[in-house]
Amino acid sequence: MNRRLLSVLGAAALLVTACSGDEPGRDYSLPRQMCGIRTDTSDLRPLLPDGKSARYAQNQTTDYSYHLCRMIVDDEVALKLRILRDTGFSAEAEEAAYNDLKNYRPISMTGSVEVTSAGVADDGGKVWLPCRPLPGHPQEAVPDQPYTHLVLSIQLLSDVEGKDALARRHADIESFMRSYLPGLRKTWCVPEG
Repeated sequence: MNRRLLSVLGAAALLVTACSGDEPGRDYSLPRQMCGIRTDTSDLRPLLPDGKSARYAQNQTTDYSYHLCRMIVDDEVALKLRILRDTGFSAEAEEAAYNDLKNYRPISMTGSVEVTSAGVADDGGKVWLPCRPLPGHPQEAVPDQPYTHLVLSIQLLSDVEGKDALARRHADIESFMRSYLPGLRKTWCVPEG
């Protein structure tokens, strides 16, 4: 009888485990900042895939010319966020976004931060914004070529399928960029005006 009771209890335990949420979701913790900029987790979470665990990693540079940070979900890089100073914006720079990102399309980013150009794609997004570096930050790439812009680049390494899922992803990328830009501008750029 003890064997039968143990078998029943074992089967019940397996059933509870199977139904208790062992399926990957997005319940992992997220950082409050990415690349030194305060990040709204409600805007970050939709960009990441389901998984059991997540961790944050970033490069060690502190010179404010380039930052790279990553979100790693279940030991796979899921998101790369890059901040790069640039000496200007050109049609060639935007054309490169069409080549770098899948189904890239320009979007309008009117709002509290002036934007030169922006776009979203199936696997990320890019924003160019005018930015004179703060005192103490690198001021020029080489002599006589001052930095005038920042480029925010987001790359998502997980796939989504279906027209509705892609439309949601585009909207989520845009939402993240909009929430991230004010903090980015404040941390990297001389105030406008």
